[in-house]
Amino acid sequence: MHLPSAELPARSRISRAIARASTREFLFALGPFVMFVAVLWAKLSYFNFPPTERLGTDWNAWRLKEAVQAWIGTLAALLIICSPLLLLRPIARFVALAALDLLATALVFANLLHFRFYGDVLSVSALAAAEQIGATIGSLVRLLRPSDGLLFLDLMAAALVFPLYLRAHRRATPAPSRFRGRYVPAVVGLGVLLLLLGPVRIVALDRGDTFRYNYLRLFGVRKIGLLNYHGYEAGKRYLSELLTKAVPPEDRKRALDHVAALRREGTAPSELFGLASGKNVIFLMVESLHAFPLGLRVDGQEITPTLNDLTARSLHFTNFYGQTWEGTTSDGEFTSLHSLHPLSSGAVATRYPHHEYRGIPAILAERGYATMSAHAYYGSLWNMRLMHPALGFRESYFRESYRMDEQIGMGLSDGSFLRQTSPRLRALREPFMAYIMTLSSHHPWQMAAKYRTLSFGDLEGTSVADYLHAVHYVDTAIGQFVGELREGGLWDRTLLVLYGDHRAPIPGPEDKEKLLATYAGYPARDEGFDARYWGAENRLAFIIHLPGDAAAGRRPVSAGHLDIAPTVLNLLGVANHQMVGLGRDLLHGKDQLVVMRNGSFVLGDTVCVRPTAELPRDECRSLATNATLSPARFQSRLAEARRRLATSDLIITGNLIPAVSAVAPGAGLRFRNPFGSAAEVYEAEPVTLADR
Repeated sequence: MHLPSAELPARSRISRAIARASTREFLFALGPFVMFVAVLWAKLSYFNFPPTERLGTDWNAWRLKEAVQAWIGTLAALLIICSPLLLLRPIARFVALAALDLLATALVFANLLHFRFYGDVLSVSALAAAEQIGATIGSLVRLLRPSDGLLFLDLMAAALVFPLYLRAHRRATPAPSRFRGRYVPAVVGLGVLLLLLGPVRIVALDRGDTFRYNYLRLFGVRKIGLLNYHGYEAGKRYLSELLTKAVPPEDRKRALDHVAALRREGTAPSELFGLASGKNVIFLMVESLHAFPLGLRVDGQEITPTLNDLTARSLHFTNFYGQTWEGTTSDGEFTSLHSLHPLSSGAVATRYPHHEYRGIPAILAERGYATMSAHAYYGSLWNMRLMHPALGFRESYFRESYRMDEQIGMGLSDGSFLRQTSPRLRALREPFMAYIMTLSSHHPWQMAAKYRTLSFGDLEGTSVADYLHAVHYVDTAIGQFVGELREGGLWDRTLLVLYGDHRAPIPGPEDKEKLLATYAGYPARDEGFDARYWGAENRLAFIIHLPGDAAAGRRPVSAGHLDIAPTVLNLLGVANHQMVGLGRDLLHGKDQLVVMRNGSFVLGDTVCVRPTAELPRDECRSLATNATLSPARFQSRLAEARRRLATSDLIITGNLIPAVSAVAPGAGLRFRNPFGSAAEVYEAEPVTLADR
């Protein structure tokens, strides 16, 4: 059917009118929407562009594939957030988009300044410390750069354009919107699809364990974008608090009964109780320090001359085993300062940093000790900046507090770090507790030639030789540190607690076996599981030096990280400290049940390991001879190991630590319910541990 020719001009006029209306609709609605979303996309992708400066770490280099994934994920989040604004009228939409732009700019700018100062992006928790900005305003001003003004350029342009936009909109002929309420579902659907195919999938698969371990937040931002990462972190924190409140009361009570029973068995002071009463205490947690380098000579060369001399004048625990897990250094910190087990997945510091803790620094602070922590890397690593105050440290020093005058491996050399830390120790009010973490023996042990002062023959160039070079350097740095403590007058007033944080990931097991067999007197390795070499792999250095070399000697009792804090508290003469921990005082001279995160354990000369991919069943062996022992003999110990792990998990995930209050020794314990009324308590029953 054809229209009469007289009607064609009218139809043409209608088409032109619709076209003009569509143009106005785009200019006054979709145009600003598209422009604002594009600008927001660019700003929020700042940390996903190729870096123009070193981004605080060499662990996770920029990759185009990850950047594209993060860009897509950021766009997906923006489409979901911004699409409801399409329902607003043009002027209201413009204002709302400008406000959103201002918020996003503030978010990116805050992350940028935080990164320049701390070496990592902001955490959600940092928002709770917003009131402290005033104290650091001087430092923040010094971090500003002229190029930072580019972040605010679009906001200034929007402020200039808005009056013109408002005037043009008022003069334009109103036209009914053709998309309000129609395109929103499509835009949201596209955003959700991109989100599911991008960030949600990346987090769920977690290749490389970025989100499981959460070393630094920057790693997660590199994979899913800044906006999505902040959303992920906020959701994880909310879920953590929700699950904490969901811990059944009967499970809480079961855990608390177990702690009460352990505490009753360990309340008697040892013969060395109070030997170091009133003294300072320095915890020196040395990166990846195994026990086997101590006393080791390779072709007549001492690997650790300083530590060899120190062990001869100290309490030397020769059967000390690492109890860390996936949290490595963070686990070494938590287990030794709080006497609880690490989590089976991730680290306490990154999964539950907002729970309340009562570690040895908090206990000593209550008794008048000044408490300080120091590490030469960024405080964002393993969430130290947030976790250290929670553990009880009143002041902490991280990378930004040190002059980076000598670099080894990941950061500041141990020699320079300890040298710069010494004056800070002398300035502390006494008595004090200082917790110091070294760094130079961190894998992959890339030492400059001037630090490789030993020769390892045909082992030279292997990973085990590289490790020994690093340990020798750290030993030298510790020797200089001890010398400075002597010169400053602190040595004779200080208890030094030195231990390895976790085992070293040394590739090439055959090279290490050759080293141990040739220079440490180990026999040839047996086929399959060999407990003697398992011991070398898991045994760490642990010594406690007292003023005047008091009580020096070898202590062969089986011990682990969880036993450090109770032992130190005993030496300091701190009674009734009510630490919610599972470790024991080693100075009673009894072998302790050293439980590993996977349920394996050491007790005296016996090790029982749980099945793995290489071991089809439980294996119990003699650590001295590798003789096979029947696992049936140790079922009660294996059950107790599982029970302790479950108890520790419930204490941590249930946030039960702040609920503790003491009653008379030998009686039960009363644990206040942090989620109930102030008067609500759990009463721990007087149970015993028949399986110990």
